[in-house]
Amino acid sequence: MEELYKVMDDLLDLEFYIKVGMDIMKELEELYASDSEKEDTCNL
Repeated sequence: MEELYKVMDDLLDLEFYIKVGMDIMKELEELYASDSEKEDTCNL
């Protein structure tokens, strides 16, 4: 049973790090999109 709790804890840690990674990717995507829009308006 203790081994099961260890596996569950590891899975929760993994889920947390995946969520954090996805949040970082979302922020980078928004930053990139806003930079692309600024460049597009500057080229007009």
